[in-house]
Amino acid sequence: MRLVKKISGEENMVRNMKKHILIAALSVTPRPTKYALGDKVAEANQSPLALLQLLPEDRLPDEVIILCTSEIAKVQFPQFKEHIESGEFSTHITKPIRVSALDISDGKNEEEIWEILRCILKCVPENAYLTLDLTHGYRSFSFLYFTAALYLKALRNVGLISTFYGNVEIKEEPKPLLDLSLILEMVEWFFATRIFRETGQANYIINLLEPFTKIPEGVQGKDCMPYSQIRKLSEVFSKATSAYEQALPIEFGLEANRLHQLLEKDLPGHLMERMPLPEELFGQVKAFIEPYALSQINDNDKKMKLFLDYTEINRQAALVDEYFGQGYINSATALMREWIVNVALFHQEHRQGKGIIAGIDWLPYKKRRPIEYSLGLMMKFVQSKAKENGKVPLTEEQKWLAEKWDYITNKRNGLSHCGFKEDNVHLSLKAIEEIKEKWQELKDSIYMQEKWELYKKQGEGMLLICALGNSKGSLYSALATLEPDYLFVILSDKTKGAINEILEKVNWQGELAVYCMEDPFAGFMEKKLASAEAEPLMAKAEEVVYNLTGGTTVMQHVLNQITRKNKATKQVAFIDRRSLYEQHENPYVIGEMILLEEEKG
Repeated sequence: MRLVKKISGEENMVRNMKKHILIAALSVTPRPTKYALGDKVAEANQSPLALLQLLPEDRLPDEVIILCTSEIAKVQFPQFKEHIESGEFSTHITKPIRVSALDISDGKNEEEIWEILRCILKCVPENAYLTLDLTHGYRSFSFLYFTAALYLKALRNVGLISTFYGNVEIKEEPKPLLDLSLILEMVEWFFATRIFRETGQANYIINLLEPFTKIPEGVQGKDCMPYSQIRKLSEVFSKATSAYEQALPIEFGLEANRLHQLLEKDLPGHLMERMPLPEELFGQVKAFIEPYALSQINDNDKKMKLFLDYTEINRQAALVDEYFGQGYINSATALMREWIVNVALFHQEHRQGKGIIAGIDWLPYKKRRPIEYSLGLMMKFVQSKAKENGKVPLTEEQKWLAEKWDYITNKRNGLSHCGFKEDNVHLSLKAIEEIKEKWQELKDSIYMQEKWELYKKQGEGMLLICALGNSKGSLYSALATLEPDYLFVILSDKTKGAINEILEKVNWQGELAVYCMEDPFAGFMEKKLASAEAEPLMAKAEEVVYNLTGGTTVMQHVLNQITRKNKATKQVAFIDRRSLYEQHENPYVIGEMILLEEEKG
C-alpha cells in the first residue's frame, strides 16, 4: 500500500502522535519460509514481510526502516519496498506503511560497527514506539539493536513494543517468531535492582512495576487482587526510598519492614511470568533492607514503641555506614550528630537505673534538648579554655566526647546550610576520610560508658544578665544585691558611658561582657550577635540570673531569647517605689528584688 500524504488539517494531530517504527534487516539470499506468531502462520521470503502479515492491526508500524548495505540496497530492498507498497501481499493492512532505507556500511571493523549504531540512533525520534526484527543481517546486528534499544529507552523515552527473532535454525516449519523483549527487560531489572542496592533509590523498580498495576479491560472482582498487590508493593517501595532519601532512620526502618514482609509473600503470576529471576532480584532488595528493618514494630504510626538499646544504636550506625558507602555525606553527618545524642542519652538513662528506654524517654525534644545542651556546654569549655590556655574542667573522656561533638556538628552544619557561610565547606576526599576516622572512633566506643559521661556541674559562680537603659538603678540594685561573679550587659550607644560609673559605685570586680545594640528600639534580629557575646560567660557560670527590669523592649526580648534556650535560669526584677524624680536624682539606691520564677532547662 502506497504512502498517502496526510491532509493539512490533520498535520498538528499527527505531529503529536507517537510514531511506531519497525527496524529490520533483509536476507541477501531470501527463500520462501513459513513463520508462526502465536497460532497464526504466514509465508514470505523475508522475515519482516511475514511479521507484517502476522502482527495484529493495532501493532502494525507506521514506518519500516531497513538497514541496507550496498548489496542489500541493489536488489532486496527495492523488491521488499515494492512488495509492501503494492498493497497485494496482505489484506489486513489498512493503513499506509512507509518503507525507508538506512544506508550502512558492511561492519567490517569496530569503526564501521559504531557508525552503524550512530545511524540507528539518528533515525529514531524521541517518544517513538519501536519494534525490532533480529532475524536477518550480520550477527553483530543483534548486539547493535539491543544497545540502541537500551539507549533509546533510557535517554529518548522510546517505548520498546517487541523484539522478534525468527528461529530459522530449526528444521521444522513454521519457524517461530520469538519475542525476545524479555532479555531487554531483564537488563532493565538488573539495572534497577543494582541502583536500589547501591543508592537506595527505587524509582527504576517502581517504573518497571507500573505496567503490572494496570487492570486489564474486563477483569473484575477478586481477579483484580494481583494488580492491587503490585500497586501496594510499588507504594511501599516509594515510601521506603523517600524515607531513606530524607535520612529518617526510624521511618525508613518501618517502611523497610513493610517492604520486606511484602516481598516474603508469593508474588502475582502476571509479574513472575515477565520478571526475570524474581527470587534473585528481590533477594538482592531484601538483603539491602533487612539490616535496617524494624521488625519489632508492627504499627507504622507508633514510633514511641521503639526502644533505645544497643541493637537500635547499632542499626542506626549501620545506616550511617551505608550513607558513607554511597557517598551521601550530608545524610551521614546529619544522622551522626543525632546518633551521638542517642548514645549519650542511652548511657545517662542507664546510669540512672533505667533498664528500658522507651520512645517517650528518648524521642521527644524535651528529652534530647538537655543532652544537646550538655554536649554544647562541654564543647564551649574546651574551646574557651583552649583559647585562654587554662585548665578545662572536664575529664579526658569528656574532652574526647566534646571534641567529637564539636567536629561532627561543625561538618554537619556546613553541609546542612548548603555552604551558605563565610568558609568553603566543600569536603575533599581527605576530609571525608577524616570524618570516617572520627566516626570509627565513636562506633568503637559504643559500649564504653565512661566515654559518654556528660558534664554535670555546668560551671562555677553566678552570671547576671541585664539590660542598661536610661535608668541606672536597676543594674546597680542587681549588682549590689546578687554580687555575681560574671556580668553580661546589653546596652546602646547612648547608655554605654554609664557602665563604668555603675561598676565603680557598687565596687564590682567580676568578669564583664557587653553588647552594644545597633538599634535598641527595633533590632529584634540582633539576638544572634548578642548571644555570641554572652556565650563565653554562659559556659563558665553554674548559675544564671536574668534581670527583667531595665532597657528597652527590644533589649529585653533579645535577653529573653538568649536565656530561654540555655541552662536553668532564675528570673528576677527590681522595683524602686520612689518617684521618677527621686530615681533620676539619686539612682544609686538598692531596690526591692522579686524572684519571678525558675525555669528548669
